[in-house]
Amino acid sequence: MLKSLIKKNAEDTVETVTKEGFRIFDALASVDPPPRWPDRTRKALNELTKLQGVGAATASLLLSTYQPNDVPFFSDELYKWCFWEEGTGKGWDRVLKYTAQEYARLCDRVDTFKTRWQGGDTLFVDDDSGVSALNIEKVAYTLGKQFEALNPTVPKKRKQATKKEMDERRALVRKRCEPFARSILGDDHYNETSDESEQPEEEESSSRPRRRRKANGP
Repeated sequence: MLKSLIKKNAEDTVETVTKEGFRIFDALASVDPPPRWPDRTRKALNELTKLQGVGAATASLLLSTYQPNDVPFFSDELYKWCFWEEGTGKGWDRVLKYTAQEYARLCDRVDTFKTRWQGGDTLFVDDDSGVSALNIEKVAYTLGKQFEALNPTVPKKRKQATKKEMDERRALVRKRCEPFARSILGDDHYNETSDESEQPEEEESSSRPRRRRKANGP
């Protein structure tokens, strides 16, 4: 449904709307004093969402590709991690509405994280130094996918994952994702946001006695 709507946009319309959205974004970034962070993205997003099939999340993706250092992509993982709390429906199982209001809150939260991490006003930096919005989104994606790998949702008709399969998934996730997440967050914060439900399982002891080999042959 969404893909078919997006295909209805003419190429010249896409070019005109995106250029205007980026122009608005740049114009607001150069205002002195600059407007509040949600306002900086809101007007640009209002322009980008004129395209058919483009909502707040997709518009944020377009804007983040234009300015990945400062503009966060409105991804499930990023929002859920930034507003993660204990309790059902407040963590990785939170349901999003993908509204402009949610994205405004997300922009504020990401900016707060960047400022706390680096110190001072880090908005609209031209270089790639320090922690970017893209870095933060990558960490959130890593932790979200780690949670999915360690807590798979198995359909009723499918066989439950075996302990061996779970161990293989854990090993793969740690190998690919953990070093990057730890380098950004640090060990303490990474451990807090990782899956706390993971518990070591005791190996099942075999009730069948081992066969003893004869001294002179099998």
